[in-house]
Amino acid sequence: MAMESLSVDWEFDRFDDGSQKEYITQLQGIEEALDDTVGDVWDFVLDPIALKLLPYEQSSLLELIKTDNKVLNKVITVYAALCCEVKKLKFEAETKFYNGLLYYGEGVSDSSVVEGESQIQMGCFISFLQELSCFVSRCFEVVTGMVHQLAALYSSSKSAAKIIESSGVHFQTVYEHLGDLLVVLITLDEIMANHSTLKEHWKMYKRLLKSVHHNPAKFAVREEKLKPFEKLLLKLEGQLLDSMIFQACVEQRFDSPGEECPVSKNSAFAEEFAYNIKTLFANVESKLGEPSEIDQRDKYAAICGLFVLHFHIFRTVDKKLYRSLLDVCKKVPAVTLAANIIWFPDTFLINKVPAAAKLLDKKSIQSVQSSRDVFLQQKTQALMKDMQAYYIFVTSWMMKMESILSKEPKPEKMSEDLSIRCNVFLQGILYAYSISTIIKTTMNMCMSLQRPMTKTSVKALCRLVELLKAVEHTFHRRSLVVADSVSHITQQLQHQALASISTAKKRVISEKKYSEQRLDVLSALVLAENTLYGPSTKERRLIMSLALSVGTQMKTFKDEELMPLQLVLKKLDLISELRERVKVQCDCSFLYWHRTVFPIYLDDVYENSVDAARMHYMFSALRDCVPAMLHAKHIESCDLLLECYDAEIMEVLNKHMLDKLCKEIEKDLRLSVHTHLKLDDRNPFKVGIKDLAHFFSLKPIRFFNRFIDIKGSLVMMPKVPKDSTVPLRDTPTSPALGGGQPISTVVSPSYVTHYLDKTFYNLTTVALHDWATYSEMRNLATQRYGLVMTEAHLPSQTLEQGLDVLEIMRNIHVFVSRYLYNLNNQIFIERTSNNKHLNTINIRHIANSIRTHGTGIMNTTVCRKLGFL
Repeated sequence: MAMESLSVDWEFDRFDDGSQKEYITQLQGIEEALDDTVGDVWDFVLDPIALKLLPYEQSSLLELIKTDNKVLNKVITVYAALCCEVKKLKFEAETKFYNGLLYYGEGVSDSSVVEGESQIQMGCFISFLQELSCFVSRCFEVVTGMVHQLAALYSSSKSAAKIIESSGVHFQTVYEHLGDLLVVLITLDEIMANHSTLKEHWKMYKRLLKSVHHNPAKFAVREEKLKPFEKLLLKLEGQLLDSMIFQACVEQRFDSPGEECPVSKNSAFAEEFAYNIKTLFANVESKLGEPSEIDQRDKYAAICGLFVLHFHIFRTVDKKLYRSLLDVCKKVPAVTLAANIIWFPDTFLINKVPAAAKLLDKKSIQSVQSSRDVFLQQKTQALMKDMQAYYIFVTSWMMKMESILSKEPKPEKMSEDLSIRCNVFLQGILYAYSISTIIKTTMNMCMSLQRPMTKTSVKALCRLVELLKAVEHTFHRRSLVVADSVSHITQQLQHQALASISTAKKRVISEKKYSEQRLDVLSALVLAENTLYGPSTKERRLIMSLALSVGTQMKTFKDEELMPLQLVLKKLDLISELRERVKVQCDCSFLYWHRTVFPIYLDDVYENSVDAARMHYMFSALRDCVPAMLHAKHIESCDLLLECYDAEIMEVLNKHMLDKLCKEIEKDLRLSVHTHLKLDDRNPFKVGIKDLAHFFSLKPIRFFNRFIDIKGSLVMMPKVPKDSTVPLRDTPTSPALGGGQPISTVVSPSYVTHYLDKTFYNLTTVALHDWATYSEMRNLATQRYGLVMTEAHLPSQTLEQGLDVLEIMRNIHVFVSRYLYNLNNQIFIERTSNNKHLNTINIRHIANSIRTHGTGIMNTTVCRKLGFL
């Protein structure tokens, strides 16, 4: 019992290094991360997993397209297979080839380029260009195949047998996909045309090849391999580097000799082609520039490509349509194709259809081209108003999202609740598209036309980037609820579409007149129904769209029924691809090419520290560049490119924010501690005040594989023995401080805390008598800014600033010549000094010397006095 009471009451005087508190904090963080209640809200930065909503089709097209009408099955299968191929090619281009070309030459600074470095980069890049050549050839084949399949269906030849009755059938979806593939080729051309580094390195590489050709033995290359390689280079240059990919595609020979179905002389196909272009353009033109615009600009580029293809195949021009296409350029003078690649449709139409351009007067052409500057000027002037308007729109939308998704849906109002959620989700996509269009168009046009941007414009654009990422983060925060809602919304939309199709099907069945065309319509409606019964995959929605192209003829649907059905199907497309759409629209990888705005942004954040939390959105936008960089092929490893980008961003952050923040905090602490001195007026009502404490309430910002912690946690430092030399501290992971004892591991590296710790520590070692001042500044930093500072554990003084007796004895002759003895006070006094102070030595200094060095110095002192040493 005595032992128990003793163990309970006895308390050890332990040194609390903060490790226990830190360990408890980490355990609490793990507990919160794994807690069941975390399911409602996800953290965009810390989440180790992501939730994908897009369903994947396991069945083949042949399994999905099954009706009793075998001819219709074949037609739908062919077009569906071609459209799926286009989607795959487009995805491959956007992820692999665009990025590989765009990032060529990046990651190597101009100052560090040594002789031959450019040739080495191009040598690594040749295999990529060869892959691109094969990709382009495949695109040509698919374009030819689509044209041939459409021409076979719409044949004007009387001798050719009709596959199906196609007079009222318009496969608009096929033309849309054909246009998308043409846009891929246009984009490749634009990238090549704007890539001066690639062309310059190509010339240098060809020069090197000539040197190798003259002396192959020197380069250890066999001569018989050089000629085939030179032919390959010539082929790549002619096919890719001359920016003639699209032109070569549309100038292909589509009329194959021996083919039963002609293309260029097929009047029925020419009319159908022109009809679909006009229909697509009518749908796009009405939405351009409107709040409901979502992908019309991309479709406009596809329509221009289709128009040029139509001209090259049939050699006819619709002047009215041509004028209409050019008139749109006044409203949409430029379209961003990829990253920083901007495309001017008026230049494209004039160059690719010169026969039509000759029919227009020069003034009308010049007015279209001059509208670019007017458009850009108006855009830049309206940026602040747009930013303020979208700031209100997006914040109110975010509040609506939170309020709607936080409520449990009532069973009796399930349908109404799902409709509301659907509209809110779509509104978020619309806002993201509009904001992204403003940012990309303004930045890329300023770069392309070489127009400078004012600081006000840059700040407004950066605010819009933050809003764009805020939309994405809002969707992510409610990922689980959104995922649950999407599955129910798609089922509701499918039910609405099925009800509409069922009504039309009953109408067809009720009419007892039999014809092959009516049979095709009925089979198409059955096929659309069957695909709607399954999950809303891309393949099923594609088949349904193709089936409805056949099923809507013969006035199967009334006008008041067709428009709602088209709206439902459009919503179904957007909701089914919600996550992917949000990711694409909120992607800010284009910021890599506009990194010059980042310093201005940081200066703005520093000046307006109240909104410091918005830095998370900007760094999230800067992280979007990383996936694209992984496709760089001109260097052995992408790590070099990533390291250069990382170092550049961190250097700008340190220079324009963190260093200024550290100095401002240090200055504030010094002035606050030295208020007793005569200082400048610090009255906040007169000189103003900047509350920098907002920066220290920020959560750590994730960038690459690090967390940028402005405030930080405790950094552990060992005590410094008094008899050891006190080193200056550089970093928290400095070498050992005396006796081989290393500094303990940094718990959470922090920029500002470490800077102040380092500064206070180093200055205290220089002037140990200022320890109290720096201790007070350390305490003030904790009270005012919440910074957890490290105790320096340095001695407060060194022998009361007096001389060491051991040093006196070693230099006794100097001591005798410089010091006098005061008999009254029993002290030695320095005779003269260059300073304002005279050194003195008394019994306390001798006692301190003995305490410091030990009693062993007594023998030395006595021997010195006796003259033996």
